[in-house]
Amino acid sequence: KIQGWKIHISPFLDDYEKVLEIVIKKLVEEKVTFKFVPYLSDYLSLSDKNTSPSQFGKYITIYPHNVQQFKKLNSYFASVLLKFDGVRVPSDLNYKNSTIISYRYGGFFPNVYMNNEADLDYKIMDGKGHLVEDNRKTFYKLLDNISPVYPVKENNLPQSVVIQGEIKKKKYKIT
Repeated sequence: KIQGWKIHISPFLDDYEKVLEIVIKKLVEEKVTFKFVPYLSDYLSLSDKNTSPSQFGKYITIYPHNVQQFKKLNSYFASVLLKFDGVRVPSDLNYKNSTIISYRYGGFFPNVYMNNEADLDYKIMDGKGHLVEDNRKTFYKLLDNISPVYPVKENNLPQSVVIQGEIKKKKYKIT
């Protein structure tokens, strides 16, 4: 499978080893393809403020075989990882109220192209079979003609940010 729904498990560093052990055990049992960050230096790199939004916080990535397995794994991990917290993956939606589990639709093995600015563009097929950008921005966006697996709550979508304040007093309020 070259694209579909994928799951990201993004624990804080202190819990990474414990969470990884729990997750790998289940994924091997279910024969699910996955990847994970093996070295502390890589973990720290994916946590850096200068890391691309396309990679930030994606410490464990799971590639379910189908939507049924995707739902089953999300539900399972939500129950066994309940006591753990994690970082937000900017391109994903959080699974229910979890701070450690997020998901998005995207490429498992996307077509990669270099554009005129020497940046890499990732392309996958939309719901009508057209080659489109695999959106890896700082917000969640579902491709055209791909149905969401779970209802998308309005408060789970990105919100605009307004900074209000007085420059002289250097007091700001983010709304």
